[in-house]
Amino acid sequence: NRHRAAAAAGATFTDMVFAHQVHGPDVAVVTDADRGRGTLTVDDAPAADALVTATPGVGLAVMVGDCVPIVLYDPVAHVVAAVHAGWRGTVARVSDAALDAMAGLGAERARVLAGLGPAITADRYQVGDDVAHAARACFGGDADGVVRPDGTGRWTFDLWEANRRLLVEAGVDPANIEISPVGTGPGTPY
Repeated sequence: NRHRAAAAAGATFTDMVFAHQVHGPDVAVVTDADRGRGTLTVDDAPAADALVTATPGVGLAVMVGDCVPIVLYDPVAHVVAAVHAGWRGTVARVSDAALDAMAGLGAERARVLAGLGPAITADRYQVGDDVAHAARACFGGDADGVVRPDGTGRWTFDLWEANRRLLVEAGVDPANIEISPVGTGPGTPY
């Protein structure tokens, strides 16, 4: 499947770099020297939840199930990031870390285009007090709409909204953010 993914992106398998996702704010800046890392084994993949590059032809790959895949691109500086944002990475502000790394390569936050891919929908993502507390700590008094009580003593967490808010807070123009209409999670038709 990784060969197919590379071909679908117009790349070869050896052009790709896959992340060894650690569920945090870690970012790896990828260059030509990293081509092929993580393609066959996680042992040689960069330990990060965001990969950033300004090197043409290098394909960046993060893998998600219900977490949010985020692609960030500055069309002037030609800097791109692939971000894996589960709840831990989201509240650790992995998107901020990716934008910081992009800025180090010449990107400007106001120019960045952001795409948030298919992820678990808020109505299907039930979390406990620990996750709700982490989300409230991340967003302070503005956690409404990100975490909500679900009536069972647990909470729902809207990962799309959380990441959209963090991107806007970090300086990405809201008009430059697209969110997938496709959800994942239990009971979601694929």
